[in-house]
Amino acid sequence: MKVFNTGLNTFYRKYLFTNPNENQALIAATFETEYNKTLSELIEQLLFFDKISIKIYGENLALTVLINDLGLKQTLELVDDGVIEFILWTPMLATLVEDDPNLMGKVNPIVSGNVNSAIHSQPDLSIKAGLQALRKQPDRGTRRDIERKVIKAYRIPKADFVHNAAAIVSSAYSSNKLTGVGMPKTKEIAWLDKEERFKLLGLGDDILETTILLTYIV
Repeated sequence: MKVFNTGLNTFYRKYLFTNPNENQALIAATFETEYNKTLSELIEQLLFFDKISIKIYGENLALTVLINDLGLKQTLELVDDGVIEFILWTPMLATLVEDDPNLMGKVNPIVSGNVNSAIHSQPDLSIKAGLQALRKQPDRGTRRDIERKVIKAYRIPKADFVHNAAAIVSSAYSSNKLTGVGMPKTKEIAWLDKEERFKLLGLGDDILETTILLTYIV
């Protein structure tokens, strides 16, 4: 049995990167609780599943968490045995943030693409960046050994997955097939307001994630 872990990625994107829009006092107050919760979820998955696919966006700080808390030897054994793999999340679905009068009624509000910045699309750089956050920095030989083994455990979604997801959710709305999920066609897709666009975007994300799960996890 396999499982998809998004908790580590969600945790470190929120708690290990400074975001001016976040309440920093709240972040500091909840860090330890959320960290322990995230780690407990991972340990539980290791106990009950044969394989864990971990979502990674950019820096592989999930690898850092694993090494810091499980130890280097245990982490590399899990990687070598195929128990842990990393899915480098390159697909990107987006929508208009505001109601732009120059675009409303003229364009499909759901857009798709794949990130191509080096650290977000190249496994070796993703690994190197993650290792920089280790509590105890390994020597050069150990670092190379980690990189050599972990890079084999990386998976990158096909570039067309995200475009297909955008096309599917747009077509489903336009043909009034989303009534069952609370989004009946009440207007043309180009005229959806901000709240409706984000709801449609969420459905597109579900399709994208399901596609990737069926490809790499099942």
